[in-house]
Amino acid sequence: MISYDGPNGCGKTTFLKCLARMLELKEGDVCLDSRSIRTMKRSEIASRLGYVPQDHSSTFPFTALQVVLVGRAPYLNVFSSPSSEKFLAVGRPEEIITEENLKKVYGIDVRIFSVSDPASGNDVRFCIPAQEQEVLLEV
Repeated sequence: MISYDGPNGCGKTTFLKCLARMLELKEGDVCLDSRSIRTMKRSEIASRLGYVPQDHSSTFPFTALQVVLVGRAPYLNVFSSPSSEKFLAVGRPEEIITEENLKKVYGIDVRIFSVSDPASGNDVRFCIPAQEQEVLLEV
């Protein structure tokens, strides 16, 4: 785990957004494993970098399960879709993520629990299990 801090406005969040290619660099370069992110496809970056934003509220009334399933998108081909019943955790084929397992971890019914209410403070909890990337950027 690596963390970094600095005064307000010094560019911490901007750097992470550039690393995730959410912002384009005006000058300089950002590398991931000695490779410029400018030369990497967005799908490759998405499969290697997870990003949990500061403001993770949603306009749409997503359930916790839907948030986790959306996080699997970088690992799907154009003709496949994640099953809401069961899907493999990439990189750990022995672990199967199911609604039942998520319910055990969070103690709620993930099919109906809405993460759209930012006042609940629970929405970020479901961004993390959706990510199976090598690097998780939490802003």
